[in-house]
Amino acid sequence: MTPRSLFVLCLIPALALFAFAQDPPIPYLEISPDTARVGDPVNVRIVIPDHTDLTGIEWPAVGEQLGEFHILSIDTLSGKQARDLPGVALQLTVAAYDTGYFSTGPVDFTVGADPWTLPADSMYIASVLADTSVTMRPLKSQADLKMTLQDWLKYYGPWVGGVLALILLGWLAWNWWTHRKRAGEDGDFIIPELEPYEQAMAAMAALRNDNPLARGDIKGYVSTLVFITKRLLEREFEEPILEMTSHEVRRWMKSATISFDSKKLHGLLTASDMVKFARGTLDGKSAGNLYSDVESIIDEFRPRPELSEQENGSDTTAEVSASSVSTTKNPRGGSVGSTFEKSAEPTEPSSWSTSSDPEKHSLSSPSAEFADRDLSESETREDRS
Repeated sequence: MTPRSLFVLCLIPALALFAFAQDPPIPYLEISPDTARVGDPVNVRIVIPDHTDLTGIEWPAVGEQLGEFHILSIDTLSGKQARDLPGVALQLTVAAYDTGYFSTGPVDFTVGADPWTLPADSMYIASVLADTSVTMRPLKSQADLKMTLQDWLKYYGPWVGGVLALILLGWLAWNWWTHRKRAGEDGDFIIPELEPYEQAMAAMAALRNDNPLARGDIKGYVSTLVFITKRLLEREFEEPILEMTSHEVRRWMKSATISFDSKKLHGLLTASDMVKFARGTLDGKSAGNLYSDVESIIDEFRPRPELSEQENGSDTTAEVSASSVSTTKNPRGGSVGSTFEKSAEPTEPSSWSTSSDPEKHSLSSPSAEFADRDLSESETREDRS
């Protein structure tokens, strides 16, 4: 064995004996932060170095206080929680509620079979009141920043836009109202309607030109005759005859002073009720007779020329010429601006064709449209009964 090997063998036991002769790790107590105010939390730690777990450690038995401090919470730190410490620790969060120096008092605990007592540690608790010994300086005034266009649009843009929108809506409403009012004033002018007799003759001419019998429309033909007669009587007697039913018209004739043959109107109303409600029919002769009866009733309301002074011994009469008449819209029906040519004497009804072939009846004229609208109004009023 060489001297070097012998030296190494003797050094190993010597080092072992030296290691066992070293003092064990000494626990210690620390307080953080160094200063605190009344009520601030303070951390008190009991640190045991060179320990990786809590086995064999008996921590101090504490209640609600640690010395002069009030205990808020207790926690043990080991493993990852104690990675910044040299070992394990007991952490107590305490607080003081008065000013001055506060002490933890001595701390007793046991590590394995060794009892330990750590000396007391203390710290100063300051007041939360302001320190009057320090001169308070006033805060700086707010800087006067210039408002940019972006700032102006951000803060005032929505308000300005809303006001402009309200102004625009008000202008549109005012413009619409004035335009509507102006249009209404322009439309107040009503062209005077025809005289009752001329209006009735115009409707008869339109009915003759339209010739609904050629289409087999007996109901439309009779309804038009009834409407023409009722409207003539309503305008002449100023009674709401268009609103009356056939029964009400018959009762009205008993009390009214009429110049035409009432039997003809009775017959027209009877034929109308039969066609409308009993689904009756008329032959060509009966249809022609109804047309002649209505013409006879209308003729009773023909304007009669007044007799002039007979200076030359002869009576003169005013001729009612056949002329082009401009029909106007009236409250009971008719058309505006259409014209018709009225002959002195209408074509005989017996010459009308009752064929259902539309090609055999005459083409509709503007006066025919006049009669059609009158017909629809008449049917509506008659059906109310």
